[in-house]
Amino acid sequence: MKGGLMSHKRKWEIKIKKQKIADAAISLFLEKGLANATLKDIASKIGYSKSSISSYFDSKSDIFLFLIERDIELIKDIIKKAKKRISENKKNILEYFLDNELSNFLDSKTMTKLLNKQFKEALNMFSDNEKLIERVYDLRKSQIKLYNIFLSEYVHDEKTKELYSYFLLSILHSISHYQIHSKDPIERKKLLEKTKEFIFNGLNKK
Repeated sequence: MKGGLMSHKRKWEIKIKKQKIADAAISLFLEKGLANATLKDIASKIGYSKSSISSYFDSKSDIFLFLIERDIELIKDIIKKAKKRISENKKNILEYFLDNELSNFLDSKTMTKLLNKQFKEALNMFSDNEKLIERVYDLRKSQIKLYNIFLSEYVHDEKTKELYSYFLLSILHSISHYQIHSKDPIERKKLLEKTKEFIFNGLNKK
């Protein structure tokens, strides 16, 4: 029993440390770019040695993959919440998404946000890692699936829905670039309101 508890505790400690390393990595990837952020930079940010990082991740691509898997699980959770709202016949699913998930997106540091800024760079940098590239596209597919659900109230044709899903994706891409230049909370709030207005105007004119 004692051995089992120790094993569970050790697994929990490893999980916490990997999350800490991943959080530092995504912060640096967003700040410096994928190519410029090194394992040494990541270690330095959290007071670890480079060898300590290597105890949990073999390479930068391993950290990148960990972050992708984490975001895929996050999107799955959002999809589950959205489907629950739909099953309960709750309206304004898209508005709920924009008020909750988009505002979170503006303030959070996620791989989804990074890929909206550096998608081509990621594909080029890890082009020899088939599994990683496959998961990058899986993450993008998860995003589109999520947007399809949120658009279901407004768009019923599947092809049109997919088109508008990419429309949402491009908006998030633009927001990612905008945030490089403006981190003022008032500006972010204005941006969120303008984004909502733009999206709903586009849907009403479809």
